[in-house]
Amino acid sequence: MDLGIAVSEVVFQAHGWTHARRVVIVRQRAKERDFIRGRELFDDPAYLYQAILTNREDAPEEIWRFYRKHADIERQIRELKWDYGIDWFCQKKYFATEEAFRLVCVTYNLMSLLRDKLRYPDAGGSNSSER
Repeated sequence: MDLGIAVSEVVFQAHGWTHARRVVIVRQRAKERDFIRGRELFDDPAYLYQAILTNREDAPEEIWRFYRKHADIERQIRELKWDYGIDWFCQKKYFATEEAFRLVCVTYNLMSLLRDKLRYPDAGGSNSSER
């Protein structure tokens, strides 16, 4: 496991659920310039906590690594939605919507390349060590 990270699991059944579910719990030492997160699970500034509800049968560490890869994709989807408005352009015809989406994706990719060339810090801070 990576330094400063602890992973565990528990089986949990909330009121109203038909069956129990597996929850993988991750505790990670907080970094000074960490990415923007949602609500905090605990008021503990030294650590970041994450709970992953899953039906996967992999080891807890592998589940954390699997979902960690998706975090960057989620950030890109949020950026496309909020900064480029992909949630408003549904047209009456399917192909018009597809073309609008492709145009937004091309624009997003061009802006990402420009940001990298200018070394402008992105919202996620993924390359903050290079700056």
